[in-house]
Amino acid sequence: MSDDFKKLDVDAAIGGVSDMNKSYDDVVKSVIKRFKDDAPFYAELKRLGLTNADIKKNLSLIMEFQDNFDGCLSTDYLPADKMEGPMYQAKLVKNGSDLELVYGPRKALETRTRRKKRYFIYDFPEEWLDKGLNDIDFTEFKKPIIEDFVGMARKQKSDWKFLNGDIGTGRSYMCACFANYYIDLNQEEAAFVSCSSIVETLKNQSVDFREKGQFEETMTKLQTIGLLVIDGLGDEFKNELTFSKILYPLIAERAKKNLLTIFTSDFSYDELFEMYSSKVSAPRAKQLINLIKSRAGVETTLEGLSL
Repeated sequence: MSDDFKKLDVDAAIGGVSDMNKSYDDVVKSVIKRFKDDAPFYAELKRLGLTNADIKKNLSLIMEFQDNFDGCLSTDYLPADKMEGPMYQAKLVKNGSDLELVYGPRKALETRTRRKKRYFIYDFPEEWLDKGLNDIDFTEFKKPIIEDFVGMARKQKSDWKFLNGDIGTGRSYMCACFANYYIDLNQEEAAFVSCSSIVETLKNQSVDFREKGQFEETMTKLQTIGLLVIDGLGDEFKNELTFSKILYPLIAERAKKNLLTIFTSDFSYDELFEMYSSKVSAPRAKQLINLIKSRAGVETTLEGLSL
């Protein structure tokens, strides 16, 4: 806030000289216009149910709140260890006709910290930890997918999900939003793994006798965790070892235990069958694809722009 505005504000508060009233009114209009031009912030003021009288009476306080609100909003996407902006997040509290600012931990950090503790692995951008189902662009095409996600999270549906389509259609983002929702709703652990990354990690552990214990621990965790998202099925290195010792046993054990599993892929069932047939064998490829189909049903193909 500028020194000139502070002076006007103080003068008005103590009944300053009358010839300054017009200047102060102009400043008030200008500041309120600034609030309205800041769409996310103005939406927050409306959510709080503030009247014009509330805003005019508490102008300085609300300006301080706007600085904090915008500072947090503009840096929440950063990783926790690189987060800039305000150290604390302000909350505007209405008590009758009075307003006050209460400072506490930043919501983004609080949410990320809580969710991180529930993830065994999360292979997606850290800013996605803030997201939930409400952050998915809701369209008629996505409506049944979101409804399925809600049913899965509430454990009303035990079916799996297989999402495919072109790169950039938002499959991974949708699944990360769902996984966060699942964690919050059930207070259970989940894992979101890049198929290529986790297969490579497990392959390296499996052939190194010093890492055998870690391999078994990671496999067991992935085979038993409440929710597993396998992102990018078909992108992984494929040979008999990775298929027979890692990929198939992981998926088969989860099917046996009836544990929620979601796949994303750039490829269709038929394309995956051809790929695994050429790298492993047609019977084994058929065994894997039929297993996924038996739980996930028909593939859901996403098209168009990213979410």
